[in-house]
Amino acid sequence: GVKNLAEMQITTRQIYHAIKIQTTTQASTITFFQNVNTTRFPFTNLTENKLQAGEAIAVERAYLSILTCDPADNNKIRDVWPLEFFSIFRPMLRGDFDLQIDRQTVTKKINTTSWFAPFNKDANFIDTVYDPAAAQFYNVGQSVYHFDNSFVIIPQIEFSATLTIPPITALLPGVDAYLMLNLEGLGCLFNPKGNY
Repeated sequence: GVKNLAEMQITTRQIYHAIKIQTTTQASTITFFQNVNTTRFPFTNLTENKLQAGEAIAVERAYLSILTCDPADNNKIRDVWPLEFFSIFRPMLRGDFDLQIDRQTVTKKINTTSWFAPFNKDANFIDTVYDPAAAQFYNVGQSVYHFDNSFVIIPQIEFSATLTIPPITALLPGVDAYLMLNLEGLGCLFNPKGNY
């Protein structure tokens, strides 16, 4: 229903936003993309919580990851891990995910346990890694969640995503940890050749 989108450049599109993890004593809600204008790379690839003219994305997949950063300089990423790698953050896999486009909820309380590889119908592989915090080996699977239908974010429309999580009572020692949400799927970019 948006004029000229069919004339734009088709692409694979990904949008992401990372938020610093804080300890909590009760359930809390993390809101992604809302204040993205105060964030910069490597924590987001957006300048505001709406796409530019001629841009759109059909959100087909989502996943959560943990960025560990140097506390003296958060722009120095030390590592990127799947959320389930750290036992202290695994409670977030019992969260509820909502996506809002133009203040309308398009997904409602999707249980993020279904994103976790053992319960994820689309998980394809498992690898064994060592968790130093728990001093044990842990099987990490492909925790990319595939939505059963796409949700289209169109140009110039505000959007956000929320994740309600249980209490997080501990943090990783010696690093700052950020929770990153990635949304990806078929997208389009502005195509000046097709419009001028």
